[in-house]
Amino acid sequence: MTIRSFIAAGLACSVAVAPLSAFASDNKIALVPGGPHPYFAPWEQAGA
Repeated sequence: MTIRSFIAAGLACSVAVAPLSAFASDNKIALVPGGPHPYFAPWEQAGA
């Protein structure tokens, strides 16, 4: 496999996959002030 065919194959794959990443997600993320939820608070101590 030559470099040119390798680059062409990579470009073809990226063009084929690009439309799949255009769909929007229904997930909503909020940044809430006040610190972590009590469920996640012990994780900070465990990671230290």
